[in-house]
Amino acid sequence: ILFVNSDWNFVVIDLGSDDGIVPNAEMLIHRKDKLIGKVTISGISRTMSIAEMQADWVQNKVKEGDLVVF
Repeated sequence: ILFVNSDWNFVVIDLGSDDGIVPNAEMLIHRKDKLIGKVTISGISRTMSIAEMQADWVQNKVKEGDLVVF
């Protein structure tokens, strides 16, 4: 996670189309061995993506530096 916008409920991640990311893909956010939440990809560039946080999946506050698993 590169950036978190809690007001608008989205994150920017450092994975893009060059990494195989596709629109509407669902991804899990982890911190160490703990599940933090789930996001859905809403915008993609070659090297970055914007993902909307799924409110019903948020277990903890998402932070910059958290890992995204897909």
